[in-house]
Amino acid sequence: MPFQNQMRPRGGMAFSGRPQRSEFGNHSEWMNQIIAGGEGALDSATFGLADKAYAGLGALADGMRGKSVSKAYNERMAYERARDEYYAQHYGTARTVGEIGGALLPIPGVGPLGSRG
Repeated sequence: MPFQNQMRPRGGMAFSGRPQRSEFGNHSEWMNQIIAGGEGALDSATFGLADKAYAGLGALADGMRGKSVSKAYNERMAYERARDEYYAQHYGTARTVGEIGGALLPIPGVGPLGSRG
């Protein structure tokens, strides 16, 4: 019998080889806001490439376990799109604030802020 404060196992860890869960938003209200803002900032700052890189790395790990890399990549990208959509629908303000913040982040070597030494 598990203890009352015992954490339940997390399915879908990044590169564990297990299928990712499609449930989102199972954190506290504040944590969901932070996640939505962070995801928005990351997507904006990387021009959407972070999701592709994350899915690609996970697909390569799945491929080393014998799964089709192409199929794994498509599944992981579907997961990333579903997560983005969920947080945009349920925490749109936080995600938008994150996207604006991510767009304003200076990228080293790019633009006026990145060129200052």
